[in-house]
Amino acid sequence: ALSERAPSSLGVATFPMDGTELEELTRQADVRLYASRHGRPESGGALPSERLSWAAALAHAVDVRMDSDHEHSRAVADCTVSIASSLGWQGERLGMLRVAAMLHDVGKVTVPDGILRKPGPLSVNEWVTIKEHPGNGAELVSRIEGLETIVPWIRHSHESYDGSGYPDGLRGEEIPQAARILRVADAFDAITSSRSYHDGHSI
Repeated sequence: ALSERAPSSLGVATFPMDGTELEELTRQADVRLYASRHGRPESGGALPSERLSWAAALAHAVDVRMDSDHEHSRAVADCTVSIASSLGWQGERLGMLRVAAMLHDVGKVTVPDGILRKPGPLSVNEWVTIKEHPGNGAELVSRIEGLETIVPWIRHSHESYDGSGYPDGLRGEEIPQAARILRVADAFDAITSSRSYHDGHSI
C-alpha cells in the first residue's frame, strides 16, 4: 500500500523463523531491505506470523514443563543453526530448520509431567511413552499449513546414526540431514545443561 503512494524499500524478519534475538532479526531485516532496494526481494517470504507465534509459545510451554530454568528449545535452535550454517545451509531452508529445532520436542505435550520430571531411571513403559513423542510432534506440526517440509525432520530428530534411536530405528543416511543436525544439537544441549536427572557438564 505504501509503495503505491511513494517509493519505498522494506525489510522484514519474522520470529522465530529468522532468529530469536533482536540483533539476529534486525540483521535479517537489513539484508532483505538492501535486496529490496536493488530489486532482488527474497523469494518465498515469511510464514504467517500468527502460526509461528503459537508454535514458539507451545515450544516454550514444553520447556517450562521440563525445566523452568532452561530454554532447551531455543538453545537447540541456536546450536542447530550454527551447525547448519557451517555446512552451507542458508536462506529459507536455514530458517525452516530453526523452526524445526524449536519444535523438535513439541510432542512432549502428550507426555505426563511425572515422566518428564522423573529424577531417576525410566521404566520400560515410561520409555515407550517417551519414544512416541517425536511421532506425536510431527503429527501436530503436520496440521500447520506451510510447515510440511519440517514434519519428517521433527519425526526423525531422535534417530541415531547407529540405528538405536526412535521412533523408526533409522540409521546412517536413511536419516534426513536436517534430523541428524537436530540430533547433534539436542544431544549437546542435553549434555551441557543441568536437568532433574543429571548435572550438566562443562564444554
